[in-house]
Amino acid sequence: MLASHAAGIADEKVRGLLETWCHAARSGFSLRHDIAHGVSLKMQTTLFFLRNPRWQGEVRKREFSKFHCDVSILEMIRASMATLLRIIGTISENKTRLADIANPLALSALREARSTLGEFADRFYNPTFEKY
Repeated sequence: MLASHAAGIADEKVRGLLETWCHAARSGFSLRHDIAHGVSLKMQTTLFFLRNPRWQGEVRKREFSKFHCDVSILEMIRASMATLLRIIGTISENKTRLADIANPLALSALREARSTLGEFADRFYNPTFEKY
């Protein structure tokens, strides 16, 4: 709902802030669901979270999802989710106008969070190709 509302906002900075936040939040909550609802496995130093696995060939309503990580990846996810929370906290507690929140520093932090969360939430994420 927020993304569809943001598309109609005339102020470019505010629209960019909300659209970037929504994109990052979708990726972040996909990762959150993998971690919270997935089956965890450890292989050497890598941790795997498998959501909706098909162990005996059963049919599931939802699609299979796999997320593999280590401590540094979990830390980047935590920092990115904290960025999303800071934006929401600033809006709700300070009652600050969105135009004032959409400053270059906040937009840069959101773009970095979107990039980080988007890469790790991608179904074809390959941990051997790290850009961070």
